[in-house]
Amino acid sequence: MIINEFDTRRLHYINGKCGSAILENDISPPPELVEFQNIISKFSNFKSVVHKQYCNLHPKHLEELNGLIKDKNVKNILIDSLFKDRKQFRYIISNVFSSYTKLNFFINSHGSLLNVLQDELDNYMDMYEVRNPYYTHGGNEKPYFNDLTFTFFRNNVYEMDGDIMKHIYIEAGYHKCVARYGKDYKFISHPYHVEDDDNIQTNSKSKWD
Repeated sequence: MIINEFDTRRLHYINGKCGSAILENDISPPPELVEFQNIISKFSNFKSVVHKQYCNLHPKHLEELNGLIKDKNVKNILIDSLFKDRKQFRYIISNVFSSYTKLNFFINSHGSLLNVLQDELDNYMDMYEVRNPYYTHGGNEKPYFNDLTFTFFRNNVYEMDGDIMKHIYIEAGYHKCVARYGKDYKFISHPYHVEDDDNIQTNSKSKWD
């Protein structure tokens, strides 16, 4: 298995800002995500680094998060979730993540995201808006270019597995879309060097009721 070194220049915008946000459904994020957020902050060229943590995640948090991303203060999103709350998953995809490109998502889901994503692709594509009909799949009733697929086509999504990050992408075929693992990366806390681009096109949970 080839493990690539993560190019840490991807962590910040061209303006040098390297902000991050943790999204957590519990009263506090897990220590490993907090530690990783601290490591990310070290790569910022700014003394004042945006370092947000949204616990007991609620829609009221999304306006602030949208503003931080839009103003290019936050590029890295850290999520700890098993993605059992599909309503929440769809809401945040449609109301935040599908509006941006080149964000980094570092997901701590113990591998559950890939299965959830495939189930959404197979059975719930009609839950996501198609903003530009030009990109629909030849008039098929299940277009492959919607808010869900756009989020994965145009951003970088990684499943955290210990000290290895597994890239997750969507492969769009003629009949269906398939969620796959791509390259494996190791995040090393030292000055970056260039790698090939791989940007392929808890029991206590908060409720949003």
